[in-house]
Parts: sequence; structure tokens; C-alpha cells
Amino acid sequence: MTITTEAFLAVGVGAAANDGTGDSLRAAFVKVNQNFANITDIGFDAANINVTGTIVAEVGASVIPFYYANTNVFPSATTYHGAVAHSHADGKMYFAHATAWNALANESPYYQIFKPTANVAVTANVGQSRVLLAPTGTIVSFGANVTLPNATVEGTLISISANVATTLAVTPQWITTVDPAGNVQLSAGNSVSFLYHVTDNKWFKIG
Repeated sequence: MTITTEAFLAVGVGAAANDGTGDSLRAAFVKVNQNFANITDIGFDAANINVTGTIVAEVGASVIPFYYANTNVFPSATTYHGAVAHSHADGKMYFAHATAWNALANESPYYQIFKPTANVAVTANVGQSRVLLAPTGTIVSFGANVTLPNATVEGTLISISANVATTLAVTPQWITTVDPAGNVQLSAGNSVSFLYHVTDNKWFKIG
């Protein structure tokens, strides 16, 4: 780390040994003490670094944990707009935007990935906004019975995509309904999305 020396005091050592032109012993250690006080001010003694201004570092394998026990102990999102933090309690990373901490999506729960070898039954999970049907091998088309979950949040969106031609029979769980009803034909690489509307308690096909 490079720290600016503008606020640090240089000890006068004279032009040569014992030439009487350098600082006295007392004056020298006054400067040393002041320099240590400057280091204390930036937080090294408390294992913290408090910086005013930007931090610029060279490219390297830096390790900077942003660990907090839970979101309750996060700093102010307003004060630290743009910061990132990890909440150990829920295993998520967050970023601060405006006045709120926003969770980043984890890849594993964000996607549901199925690799069927034949026709398959799939239940989409609440909290996961994409279902990917990706059979491998020689399969060129297959059918999938997809069950949409009982959502409770207005605007919940689930997208279903496939890497081969697929016939989707999309049905809801017992509380909700789907509009329009009937099969959905997907060509390879395409997707279809369903949006949940609370008032109607219904999933609407939107594309």
C-alpha cells in the first residue's frame, strides 16, 4: 500500500554525522511520535483503513472479504451507495443502491436446469425466475409438463426456455390458473414467459 507522505514529518539528519545541522534527539522523536499519530488516524492500530478519496490498486489476486453476520448490521445504504456486502446468515451478496441493500441472485437457485432424456415433468419453484430445459445427446424434440407455482407476489415472472423443439403443457398448482390454457410450442432456443397477477390469482402468458 502506498500512503501519501504530505502529512508526515521528515526527521532532519543533517548533512553528515554529528555536524550539528540535524534535529535534536527530542525534536526528532517529536516528529516520530507525530508520524505514528498520523498512522493511527488512518486506522492501522484498530485494524481498519479509513480513506478520504479514491482507492486505486494494481491488478492482482486481492482478497477483500465483505463479511457481515446478517443484514441487520449492514452500514447505511444511503451513506455507502454502491458498496457491496455479504450476509452470512442468508448466504447472499448485496449491493447498496440509493437507500436500500439489494440482493444479488445466486446462480444455483436463480436457474432451474433440467437435462431430460425423454418427456419430463417439471415444477417451477417460487423464487426462481427461469426454467431451462436442456437435453443432451441426440434428442431433437420432447414434451414437458410444466407446473407453475402458487405465487403470492404481484409481478412474479417465470421464463421457460429450451435448446431443442419442445411442446409445453403448462398448468398451475391447485390455487392458481393459467391464461390462456393449452399447450405451448417452443422452437429450439426460444422461450415463453408467464406473469403472475395477484387480483386474478392467475398466470398470464406474456411472450
